[in-house]
Amino acid sequence: MRRTVATKDVLPGARYGLGLISFPLSCGRVAWGHGGSIPGYQTRAAAVEGGPAAAVAVTSQPTTEKQNHEMFKVLDTALCG
Repeated sequence: MRRTVATKDVLPGARYGLGLISFPLSCGRVAWGHGGSIPGYQTRAAAVEGGPAAAVAVTSQPTTEKQNHEMFKVLDTALCG
C-alpha cells in the first residue's frame, strides 16, 4: 500500500497508492491517510508513523481547490501541533 506514485490532483508533494495517500507535513514528517466524500459530507483521516493520528469530518463538501487544501491544513495542524 505504501508503494506510491506522484499525484497532482490533491496537493503538492502528495503521492497515492492502493487506497493510501501520503503527503508532506509542515513539520517535516509524512502523513499517511485516506478520505472519502458523498454529497454534502467529506472526511479525511491521517497518521504519521509512530503517532499521532487525526480525522476531520465536515458537513459541507469543499467545492474549490483552496477549500480542499484547508482540510489538509487542519490535519497538518493536528499532526504537527
